[in-house]
Amino acid sequence: MWGDPYTWRNNHHVASSFTKERLDRVVANSTWRCMFPMVRVVNGDPRHSNHRPVIIDVGSNMYKCFEHVQPARKFEAKWLEEEDCQARVMESWGKAIEEACRGMMEIQRKILGKLWEWDRNILGELEERIKKNQR
Repeated sequence: MWGDPYTWRNNHHVASSFTKERLDRVVANSTWRCMFPMVRVVNGDPRHSNHRPVIIDVGSNMYKCFEHVQPARKFEAKWLEEEDCQARVMESWGKAIEEACRGMMEIQRKILGKLWEWDRNILGELEERIKKNQR
């Protein structure tokens, strides 16, 4: 962890009543840390707040690997309404780990690719059938 370990302060300006606490944390086990050694936690600058932002830094070298690749598509909130969404994410995450994906960006790209494929082939087809039946 980098930065001040205390993530909250009460902003009192008198030393006797000034309090700092470590409220916000990031949790990872040793297996996860071994899989993603470039990741570090940074407690940022609080600016105009009494909380420090907890930033997960994936390392600048990771981004260089993907400079020539177009940005990944975003997660669609509508997928959360589907019963099968969580199972699809868990299955895709497991397959990405089995395929020895090491970086968070690579895993995210794999999962989003599978979700967009699911959206196009399964959910899209379902939406088309519903539209046809409503006509």
